[in-house]
Amino acid sequence: LLRDDNFLSHEDVVIVSHGYDPEDFRDAMAMVDKYRSPEKFRLTYGGAFYVGRSPVPMFEAARLAIEREPAVANDLELVFAGILQREYSRAAEKLGLAEIVRSTGYLPHVEDLALLLASDVLWMTMSDDLSAPGKLYEYLGTGKPILGLVPERSEAEKVLHDYGAGIAVRPGDIKAISDALIELHRAWRKSMLPHNVNQPFVQSFDRQSLTKELARQLGLMLKT
Repeated sequence: LLRDDNFLSHEDVVIVSHGYDPEDFRDAMAMVDKYRSPEKFRLTYGGAFYVGRSPVPMFEAARLAIEREPAVANDLELVFAGILQREYSRAAEKLGLAEIVRSTGYLPHVEDLALLLASDVLWMTMSDDLSAPGKLYEYLGTGKPILGLVPERSEAEKVLHDYGAGIAVRPGDIKAISDALIELHRAWRKSMLPHNVNQPFVQSFDRQSLTKELARQLGLMLKT
């Protein structure tokens, strides 16, 4: 925007980000037991895959983690909240992961959130270094550890860092993703998954707060 419109300065632009609705999470809490699976180390991905996003690096990293630490195979469950395209199901099968990859199919929003809350770790992937997917902000509302396959110095990496319980690795670095999976699995077995969430940072994405900020900015525009 600033590049295309030379008459604007940084002081003229205010960005109101995506966020999450705490009321949705309160409704979802009543359904968590339906999706809980305490005997499994569950990593869940919420959303779809578009150009530049693919679950294949995660599949390859999971395969490597199992080869390096066979105990991972007994515990790991990769769940996709939504529809996993057939090409990706086939990729998982080719890597011998058919038994640990599961797709829920379409879920109503409140059930999608219940699944996220019932998971051990949430993960996301991005190739764009300028934006962060809207789903990431709902992830923040869960308070769960987040594994992000994101570009270095990207907006998503910054969000994960500020969140406190986020881990950022490069999307194409299979060894690094595998390392993260192994470390998270070890922490899960010891009931020591990271939950050092920066609550003030998370609360800044509460949609009520964001709506108030939007209203404030619109009010300022009307005064000028």
